[in-house]
Amino acid sequence: MAWNLSPQPSDSGEPPGSESTIGFRGTRFSVAGSRLYLTDYSGGKTYYEPDSEAAAYIRQVRDSVGDPAWSGRFRIRYGGDTYCKVRGGVLYVGKTNLGDDENFPGYSFGAGPPPPPPPNSSPTLYSGPHNHGQVGERWTIPESGFAARKGAIGNVGIKASGSWTWSVSKHQHLINSLRSMFGLEDFIRIYITCYGQIIRPVQEKFWNAYRIPVEEQFREVNGRAPAAGRSIRERLSRAKPGKTTFYFVCGHVDDLMSGRVPEVNSRNSNSRLFDEDGR
Repeated sequence: MAWNLSPQPSDSGEPPGSESTIGFRGTRFSVAGSRLYLTDYSGGKTYYEPDSEAAAYIRQVRDSVGDPAWSGRFRIRYGGDTYCKVRGGVLYVGKTNLGDDENFPGYSFGAGPPPPPPPNSSPTLYSGPHNHGQVGERWTIPESGFAARKGAIGNVGIKASGSWTWSVSKHQHLINSLRSMFGLEDFIRIYITCYGQIIRPVQEKFWNAYRIPVEEQFREVNGRAPAAGRSIRERLSRAKPGKTTFYFVCGHVDDLMSGRVPEVNSRNSNSRLFDEDGR
C-alpha cells in the first residue's frame, strides 16, 4: 500500500497547514523534485520505490504546504503526524498512512503490524540507517533521582538549548522495561521511529555486559537488509577504536507505551522551538 496523507488534526491538536506547536520531530525523510528519499549515515540517498507512488504522495504534501514546488525535509511521528520544514518554520501537514510495505530498498523498518515480543527479549540490531539525525523522535529516560528532583517521575524528557522539557504523559512501563534491559546506565536515550520501533544507541563497551551477540545479529541484518549493513560498517569505520555506537531495537510503542508516543507539552515555548535537526 502506498503512503497516503490524510487531512486530519495531529495528536497534539494541530490542523493541517498550521504552524507546528511541538517543533520538528520524528523519523526524517526528504523531498527533491518528484523523488522521496532518506539520507544514510554516510550522506548517501535511498529513494522510495516505486517512483509513481512517491510522486503522488509528494503532491499531497505540497498541497497541504500550499507550495506546488516545495522541497526539503519532513518528519513523521508514530501514528502518522507529519511535519515539513518550510522557510520561516515548521508546518503540520496531516497524518501519513505508511501502509505495510518496505519502500526503501535494502532497509527493513518494521512496516506492517508489529510481531509479538519474544519472551525475555533483548536488544536487536536495527535494520534501518544508523544515522542519528534520521532515526526518529528523540527522548531520554532520566536517572531516577534526577527525575524526582525535577518532579518528573514517570515522564520522559528532552534536553535542548541547555534546559529540560518533559512529556505530559507518563510512561512507567517503558521506563521499567528499559531500566531492566539497560541497568548499567543512568540516563537512557531512545528514538521512536515512525513505524513504532523504540531504538536505543548502545556503546561498544556495553555490548558484552548486555549480552548482545553483535556479530551474529550483524550477519542476519546484512543478509536481510544490505543497505543497513553498509550503514553499520560505515559507522564502524568512522568511530574511534573501542568507541563504536550502534542502534538497537529494544521494543515497540504498542507493547511498551500502549500504542501512544509521548505527549508533548505544546504550551512550553521550548517544545515549539525544538528541532530534531538542531541537536
